[in-house]
Amino acid sequence: MERINFEVGAKAARLIGRENITDVDGALIELIKNAYDADASCVCVWFDMPFPYVPTEVSAHKLQQILNEKDRDSILAYYEKDDQEGFQKKEGLTEEDNIRLRVIFSKYNRLIVADNGVGMSLSDVKTKWMYIGTSDKEVNYRSEKGRIKTGEKGIGREQNPALYDMANREGLTQNDEYHIFVDILQEAIHVFETDRQGFYREYMRWHDEIEKTFGVDANIRADAVANMEVTGRTKSYENSPANDFKEEDEGNSNGYNGKHNKYTDKEYQETVYNLMMEVKEVLNAKQILQMLSSSGLILNTFFHEFKGDQAHYGSRAAQLKHRINYMIENENLHPGVVFDPFIIIDKMESTDEMLALWLNVAMEGTRKEKLNSKQVYLGKEIAKIIKIWKELLASKDILIELNDDTDPEVMYTIAIADLYIILNNFLLNSVYFLEKTKNPERRINIMLKEQENYFYLNLWNNGPELDEKFKDVQNRIFELGETSKDQEEGTGIGLWITRETVERYDGMIEVSGQEQGFGLDIYLKK
Repeated sequence: MERINFEVGAKAARLIGRENITDVDGALIELIKNAYDADASCVCVWFDMPFPYVPTEVSAHKLQQILNEKDRDSILAYYEKDDQEGFQKKEGLTEEDNIRLRVIFSKYNRLIVADNGVGMSLSDVKTKWMYIGTSDKEVNYRSEKGRIKTGEKGIGREQNPALYDMANREGLTQNDEYHIFVDILQEAIHVFETDRQGFYREYMRWHDEIEKTFGVDANIRADAVANMEVTGRTKSYENSPANDFKEEDEGNSNGYNGKHNKYTDKEYQETVYNLMMEVKEVLNAKQILQMLSSSGLILNTFFHEFKGDQAHYGSRAAQLKHRINYMIENENLHPGVVFDPFIIIDKMESTDEMLALWLNVAMEGTRKEKLNSKQVYLGKEIAKIIKIWKELLASKDILIELNDDTDPEVMYTIAIADLYIILNNFLLNSVYFLEKTKNPERRINIMLKEQENYFYLNLWNNGPELDEKFKDVQNRIFELGETSKDQEEGTGIGLWITRETVERYDGMIEVSGQEQGFGLDIYLKK
């Protein structure tokens, strides 16, 4: 039989190299790890970022100093001159226009990694760095200073040697030794966990015995359950334990009788109170979970805005110190673009504003005082929520308006947290679908009207209409798990939570009948 050899295509290098490192963070870590192997005592990571984001305003001097002629000519199609010999980004640019601008400006951002290690000779570059699958670290696994090199050999693995890194550096090869190692770790964890939980188990056993023996509250509840099981839910009040107490215990001041071992009025009241407080705690926990669910969706919806800001939080203080130190040491108040501290300060201001907006929207409704029902001016509270959302929606070029046609002095009993739940879920859905359309004017309208027996709340956006699959049975959109979003993005939770919240106030919710866009009609019973 003819012997057939493997052939390796040029794509193999990309699969082994670039695609094994999935992001910038991974690539940066790899370079720093190489500095460790080279016996470096210091690694300098320099972010030279003249254009960390597409500028809204930019000076002619900066463009002349940094951009080449071809790129200057390209971007001027998207900017117009302002009154101060600079350029202002034109309004109404499309997403494609902004992508082209990001591509041009990002070419001038650099990340420089330098260390004081031993470096590499030309021969090292050819025979080690550029050699795929080199065994150098297996043979020379210690550096000149005695460090165990990272990579295939692995830190601390000089002895635990049959364990090998996978080619993609995301774990260990699952050979027999690997499974033995995992079994050892799991057994050790089991021993620690058993020891840790021993005290807790003993405490709970003691606590349960105390509750069974001395818990009047628990005994009253058990009697009630037993009575319901015997007499049935349809029996009259005359058969209840409380009525037995009243009939048979008249004149008995201690609240007990020999036949039924009943309890005092105070003990019954305490049990009812405890039950009410438990229901309240469950409701509050439910409200908080629903609000936090919205918070997560808010973060996901505004992911691109926050993703752009995230990179600046970790390094901005260090960058600012570095630039100010440079100005002081060189006695230069005009250090140029590279060392200008105001670029960092401006970006700090922008990112802090965005973070503050998100925290305000995401967390305001979870404050303890907003979980309990109370009388509020409904229109004013809705206006407050919309005001919080307004700036965040503006970052998506979405306009929101409120039409309040109610008496400003008329009050309604509701938990403000529930208003957040209703509005947050609709607004999040609106942002998602408005971004899917090419409508140049993105709008959300909220209308509140007062009727004789209820408040009417209409929520509407000018995005796409309700998906065809819900046209025959529109209210199916409020069922758990039902969604018209993309399969990877929709959870079918938001509108289900909204309906559940409305019905908690004996209200009703349904899809509006507007011919354009999508809306909800909500009726809150007075």
